[in-house]
Amino acid sequence: MKMLPFVLVQTLLCAEAGAATVTIADGSNLGDSAVVPALQAGDVWVLQGNASLFDPGASPIANFDLTLPSGTGLTIQAAPGGSVITLNNGGSSFGRLAGSGTRVINVEGDLTFTGGTRASASGGAATATNLNINVSAGSTLTLSGNVGSREGGAFHSGGQLNLATTSGNLLITNNHTLGNGGALYGSSSGGMAIGNANGTVTISDNSAGLLPGGSTNASGGALLNAGGTNFPLIITGRTVTLSNNRSSGGGGVTRSTGAILINGDLLADANSAGVIGAAGDGGALSSGVGVVIDGATRMTNNSATGRGGAIFAAVASTSPGNVSLSLNRGDVTLQNNTATQAGGVIFANTNIDVAIGNANGLVTITGNRAGYNSAGQVVSASRDGGAIANLGTGLGTVIHGRTITLSGNQATGRGGAIYSDAPVLIDGSLIAEGNTASTLGGAIWAGGSLTLAASQGDMTFSGNTQGTGGSTRANALYLNNAGGTAVATFVAATGNAITFFDPITSNAANNRLTVISSGAGRVSFDGSRYSSAADRWSTVYASTEVQGGTFEVANDAVYGVHASTVGRPAPSVFTTAAGSTLQGGSRGTVIADQFTLGGDLALAGRQATRSFFTLDSQQLTFAGGSRVLFNTYLEPGQQASADLLVLELGGSAVSGQAALQVGSLAGLGGPTSGLGIQVVQGNNGTTAGAFTLGGRVAAGVYEYSLVYGGDLDNGGNAGDQNWYLRSTLVDVPSDEANLPNLRDEVPVNLAVPAMLNRLGLAMLGSYRERNGAYAYSGSDVQEQPATWSRVYGEQGSVGFSHGDDAASRLDSFYEHGPTYDYTVTGMAAGADLYRQINTNGTQDSAGGYLSIGRASSDVAGVYGGHAGSSGVNGYSLGGYWTRKNAADAYLDGVVQATWYDNLRARSSHGESAEFRAYGLLGSLEGGSRSSWAAIWRLSRRHR
Repeated sequence: MKMLPFVLVQTLLCAEAGAATVTIADGSNLGDSAVVPALQAGDVWVLQGNASLFDPGASPIANFDLTLPSGTGLTIQAAPGGSVITLNNGGSSFGRLAGSGTRVINVEGDLTFTGGTRASASGGAATATNLNINVSAGSTLTLSGNVGSREGGAFHSGGQLNLATTSGNLLITNNHTLGNGGALYGSSSGGMAIGNANGTVTISDNSAGLLPGGSTNASGGALLNAGGTNFPLIITGRTVTLSNNRSSGGGGVTRSTGAILINGDLLADANSAGVIGAAGDGGALSSGVGVVIDGATRMTNNSATGRGGAIFAAVASTSPGNVSLSLNRGDVTLQNNTATQAGGVIFANTNIDVAIGNANGLVTITGNRAGYNSAGQVVSASRDGGAIANLGTGLGTVIHGRTITLSGNQATGRGGAIYSDAPVLIDGSLIAEGNTASTLGGAIWAGGSLTLAASQGDMTFSGNTQGTGGSTRANALYLNNAGGTAVATFVAATGNAITFFDPITSNAANNRLTVISSGAGRVSFDGSRYSSAADRWSTVYASTEVQGGTFEVANDAVYGVHASTVGRPAPSVFTTAAGSTLQGGSRGTVIADQFTLGGDLALAGRQATRSFFTLDSQQLTFAGGSRVLFNTYLEPGQQASADLLVLELGGSAVSGQAALQVGSLAGLGGPTSGLGIQVVQGNNGTTAGAFTLGGRVAAGVYEYSLVYGGDLDNGGNAGDQNWYLRSTLVDVPSDEANLPNLRDEVPVNLAVPAMLNRLGLAMLGSYRERNGAYAYSGSDVQEQPATWSRVYGEQGSVGFSHGDDAASRLDSFYEHGPTYDYTVTGMAAGADLYRQINTNGTQDSAGGYLSIGRASSDVAGVYGGHAGSSGVNGYSLGGYWTRKNAADAYLDGVVQATWYDNLRARSSHGESAEFRAYGLLGSLEGGSRSSWAAIWRLSRRHR
């Protein structure tokens, strides 16, 4: 109450000349001229409580208009705690505020207009040619319980209608009309704008055409903007709530001939359009241009007896429009919406593009239905787009999201979740599961091009189904290829995957589709979740290009068809570029009339078990640099565990050559039997020269070679187009064909212990090597303790005679070991630590030494040639004790410990082993000497 004088003074200062400030007592009738004089521009009503408006006459008329002033209009100050203006007398007399031209009402404080009705006119609370309602900051304008017999249960405008566009909150609830616009109606040119960025807008429980006697085709359960395509309906609020609004025709909340623009976070729940027996489009929003929501979008439980359970957008002209939801910010939730016709959530007609979500938001589209009523019953067959039906021909349907979920959507026609005549782009991460189309396109039906971009995570299609030939089959995508020029592009970023547990299919009648797989990630067709072959086969009649990354066909999945299968003249094509990978896993098949491998084919892919991969092509080409990667288990009795490439050639010959390369090698190695381990099976065609071994295959002691089954010189059979790994010698005379092909590492490694032994002995030396072969006289018995050093070295060869044939060389190796050349060098230094001449003439000495040395070797192969080399450094610490007698006979004992370091054995194939070793060596040596002519000595020793 203390603020009232200030407000009054402020109003008086701002008022126009002739304006009046009127204090109105609680319960007053605003239609009484004794209470409210004729209104002038700038008048201010100061309400002390609630008021009413009706004809004050003794015999009040049914419809009474209080004329609003022009110019700055009328200011209504509500009482503290709010005021209610009841637009009737509680009987049959009803009043409203009215005027021609532009009229302004300024609301200060919380104010409610209620109870207005017009027996034969529009606007139960207020009407004007252009109506502007301003609401002060922090205040709320409520329109409740107003009824219009034609349009606009609360407010009606013949042109522009603006409510609270600069400040304040709006609550529009429980207003009704027999015609259009249950609460607000704006006609002619001008458009409609309600709300502001700092306020809230709540529109609930309004209806159009649903009262007794109402129109069966009334539009805009709460709002109707009929200003034309150039004049939009704009709703702005911090939050915008649209709930439980209904219309007998289109637009359960609003129908706008222009665009609908909602700025703020939107909740649209349980709105409905249409009645039984009459179609109503757009369960919440219906626009003749498009719908744009800038903010988070949540649309749930809306329904329409026509098209678009939540949103209907149709453009009659050639000008394009848009349905855009949350492109700049916020999450999108479209859930449990229903349309008895197409588009369970969104129906976009010609020239409309649909864009949903943003890179930072979540997009959840679940449980929506087309062809169903709100009770979940099928009421109409062949209705497309369980969630989205886009019949536009522009940019198409675009969905962006950090995480996108398409699940549990149903259509009685095509496109369980999405039907789009125009191109489709989905970018982000995606889970598409449990969507159902009664005809084609379990999750998505794309009339034109389609792009899936896994830019923020994986994309997965699983449990989606379509009806085909009276049966239900798994299906993720149906690609209609309208015009015969469509492109399906799958782009998986590094570390991400696009996985089709459900197959995809194309409309072969519209010509050959182009499929492009790119990006550094993985595109996968995985049949692991189905037992029926039909549910694992992607019947895509296409020219498929794997431009990068990995393209996987695994777990009994089949990709592609022959042109003859679908009755088309142009051949189906499958091409992989250099640097890309086609991979299998368990069992996978690619079918194409023309197949070219330019990169890698990994038979097992991500599988640890044995895998089979089939290429079914009448024109199969291996480009230069192409490789086939396979895993195998090389051990006796385990040959069947090798991966197998199956070629179904249709009577053709393979062109080019691919390198067969082991990707993963397991087992301890073992000899092969028969033709060897089969790695390629060639059926109904020729594979001669198609493969070479791209890398070494060795396990245990065996080296394995690749052999063509039709090679008669290597024990093959005429007509055998298979390829094998064999552990025996190849390209040798027949009597040597069964000899084992021992790998070069065998002799190289066997030479290592001998080299360690040779180096240890060289470092140990002998008594004479340590003391020298000097001649001494009797005076030498007085020798004193001494230090000493020596350098040593030796070079030699180890080998044994044998024949030149392979069998003789193998026998020699078995009997004597490897042949090798060696070199040993080093130095040692020591000192006598003890020396004693005994009374019996003998002499004892003891000491220690350090020695460092190196040994190296070059080793020959079992069947000749260079096998490899080895080298080792040695570091020794030794101690010795020696007893000599006067005749120079001696007994010498030595103990030596050695650390072998930097021990490397390297084969000619580049494989090396590095390790360390320790050695302990003891020696006991005895000897004597004889002399002649004082200068000749003969030494005898035994160790």
